[in-house]
Amino acid sequence: MYKKITRYILLSAISLTAAVIFAGCGQQNTSTKVSKLKIVSGSNQFTLPGKDFAQELVITAEGESERGFFGTTKVRPAINAKLRIELPENSPITVTPKEKSTDLGGSARFKITAVSSSFWDNAL
Repeated sequence: MYKKITRYILLSAISLTAAVIFAGCGQQNTSTKVSKLKIVSGSNQFTLPGKDFAQELVITAEGESERGFFGTTKVRPAINAKLRIELPENSPITVTPKEKSTDLGGSARFKITAVSSSFWDNAL
């Protein structure tokens, strides 16, 4: 009888511990508040007039910082944040698409095309 009670208490304790551990695992930050933008790739490149740049412009949006265990700080990606690139009139480049939402990693990719006939205007 004591064996059954001990086994029941042990199984209950294991189940409760597992429930507490996994309770926070399914939570996902769906914040769209942006605290910082970073150009991850696509800068410092040249192309010929009328051609696409070799690399897409990749911009990452960081969300707010969150406090973690033991006083650590973690920066979460800004998920589903709308990024819009505005170019000046008569710009030597075009951007496709002009507006895009960030993915689960907080990144958005844009295709850049050189439209200027001058070689020196085709730098990013």
